[in-house]
Amino acid sequence: MSMTCPHCGKVMHVRTSQKASLVSKEAYYRCSNANCGHIAIGITELIRTVVPANHPNPNCSLPVVKPDKAAPPILF
Repeated sequence: MSMTCPHCGKVMHVRTSQKASLVSKEAYYRCSNANCGHIAIGITELIRTVVPANHPNPNCSLPVVKPDKAAPPILF
């Protein structure tokens, strides 16, 4: 997974990550531009279910949505 550096615009790559909760992960991102050197922490989180699990975890309560509602809007 990668992101764009908000400072120089180059790609940032995950260097390490750890579980933050049942549905989220905390990741350390490092800018690929050695002259920039920006390092940041980001969160990746599951927010909706599109297709329910065959063996659901009773501790997980993600809302179920129709597939057309789950797709991000198309931006032009």
